[in-house]
Parts: sequence; structure tokens; C-alpha cells
Amino acid sequence: MAVCFFESKEALRGWFNANAATEPDVILGFYKKGASKQGVSYDDAVIEGLRVGWIDSLTRRIDDESYSIRFSPRKPKGNWTVRNVARVEEMIANGDIHPLGLAAFNRRPRPVND
Repeated sequence: MAVCFFESKEALRGWFNANAATEPDVILGFYKKGASKQGVSYDDAVIEGLRVGWIDSLTRRIDDESYSIRFSPRKPKGNWTVRNVARVEEMIANGDIHPLGLAAFNRRPRPVND
């Protein structure tokens, strides 16, 4: 699968909006700090992925200036970190969540309160 580099979070958001419902995954490319090129940041990619119910996973080195990370839809029983729950709750409050992200968030396992 080809590595996709995005210049901005807006460009990545456009890709997710167009493809998140139909693609099984995407390999995103990132430039390391100090690289001669720049693109979307890892943090912005995580936020955009959460917005549509996707998660990052496998990281691979490409060369001295870049690396890739696989993003794919979250599994229904996958674990959610406290930080990512808070991020999605903020997106919901701000009206910035995609329906796919809201669906993934609503089907996540919830901790049992004793």
C-alpha cells in the first residue's frame, strides 16, 4: 500500500471525510522534526482519526526524514485511553465529530463502576 503524505490537517480531514466509510485503512506519512519537508503532524492526524472513529497503530521508518503510521477504523471492543475519550467528548461538545466517530465512541466498552 502506498504511503500518503498530507500537507495539512485540513487536507487529511478531506481525505477522511471522503474515504473513512469505505477504506479499510490508510498508511499516513509523517516528516521528522528537522526534515527538509513538512506535513500534517502526528497529533493532528490522531485528532482527525478520532473524529471519524479511526485509530493509529503500526509505525514504520521510511528514511532518515520520514516515517509512516497505519490508521484504520477502531474495533468495537477496542480500548480507549482517558485522553482520547476526553478528546472525543470535546469534539462532541463543539459539534466537530463526524457521525462515524460518534458511532465508534458510542459502541466503545465502558468501565464498570463498582
